[in-house]
Amino acid sequence: KILWKFHTGQMIVSLPAFYEDIVFFGCFDNRLYALDVRTGEKRWSYKTGGIIITDCHVYGNRIYFGSNDRKFYCLDAKTGQLVWSFQAKSIIFGVQAKGNAYCSTWDKTLYCMDGDTGEVKWTFRLGDNPSSAIKIYDGVLYIGSMDKNLYFIEAETGKLIRKYKTKDMVTASPAFKDGSLYFGS
Repeated sequence: KILWKFHTGQMIVSLPAFYEDIVFFGCFDNRLYALDVRTGEKRWSYKTGGIIITDCHVYGNRIYFGSNDRKFYCLDAKTGQLVWSFQAKSIIFGVQAKGNAYCSTWDKTLYCMDGDTGEVKWTFRLGDNPSSAIKIYDGVLYIGSMDKNLYFIEAETGKLIRKYKTKDMVTASPAFKDGSLYFGS
């Protein structure tokens, strides 16, 4: 049974995120939408300068996402008001938030920012462009790259723990179950 539908007029490729009774998603119409999860009514939308292909991540009362305008955004989840944005040198590919906010870009860079202020805390240079979503597990960031490596990076410091070489790009997002890591390449 379909509970409701919402028409954007453009393609949606980002995974949704939830905060209280709101569902968020980005769209190819350059907007991040916030809808009432029960009724599908629009609470608010935020227009960026480019399409939104990244997933949305909620931490606390903030929603984090990237746009093809090369900006990483942090909005108030309830109001849609801009808290901060970060201008990257290239397209934002992946985002993650858990206290700090993280984004990967197509200039082979992984950024860590203070989740409250957007101040850059550290950067890490990948061997090639990112090819998977960023995942955090037990204080470690995991990200796949087109250089056929899965990187393990300390979330607080940005120091490389190790990289695992595969036979192809790591395109499947890492997942965890009972302390084990699963991913595909």
